[in-house]
Amino acid sequence: MTTAHNENQSTFSFAAQEFPRPVDTLEILRDANHMRSAEIARLAKVFGRFIRRTVIMPFVVAYRRQRMLEELNQLSDRVLDDIGVSRGNIARIVDDAFAIYAEQKADTAKATLHSLAAKQGTQAAPTVSNDHTHQPLAA
Repeated sequence: MTTAHNENQSTFSFAAQEFPRPVDTLEILRDANHMRSAEIARLAKVFGRFIRRTVIMPFVVAYRRQRMLEELNQLSDRVLDDIGVSRGNIARIVDDAFAIYAEQKADTAKATLHSLAAKQGTQAAPTVSNDHTHQPLAA
């Protein structure tokens, strides 16, 4: 029994085993810091886009809309007649000029609603559109 035990010990050697390379803790920390920095930069970019779209742009659009309304109201009736606008149509013209922003905002809200519903595994209820077709809100 002793000879068999000695034979088994001689055939098994730790030196013959191939172990994984030594762990370089500093390299792992550098990689983790790099990945964290990249993710923070990505999140900051997304957050910046969100703030620009939801906070800053509505103020910019409202300011430009107000300026256009003021400038058209300051024109004389003769100048307005030359460009084919009556004083009573100024508000409608300004609304038409900025309607694209209202449509984009509605489309963004609809897309957000549908993406949230998709993440939750439910179907989003139809919404009323800006084209006044009066679709039902929910079934």
